[in-house]
Amino acid sequence: MKKLYLYPLWLRIWHWTNATLYIVLILTSISMHYPSPDNPLIPFKTARLIHMYLDFLIGNIFTWNGKHYIPNFKELFQRIYLQTRFYLFGIFKGEPHSFEVDEKRKFNPL
Repeated sequence: MKKLYLYPLWLRIWHWTNATLYIVLILTSISMHYPSPDNPLIPFKTARLIHMYLDFLIGNIFTWNGKHYIPNFKELFQRIYLQTRFYLFGIFKGEPHSFEVDEKRKFNPL
């Protein structure tokens, strides 16, 4: 008998990944909302770490915010030099910042 898959493999993996992540978020939320020092479902510190990491990860996957965390190695040493020079000297002289913050670049060059 031949198996018939109605959904492609990537969609099935996506479904089970989402289901697993939702269960983990629910369990960590319960552990943080109802902490019990005597009998914890998940210790509070561990639950908070997992929960915050998953929030960050999911938020950056499903929005374009994650692009800010991809390193840009083009002219890296030049940007490091300018940033270092600004914080060692320029900031005390009132010079403008080496890199302006905008929607495309919200972090410093490092």
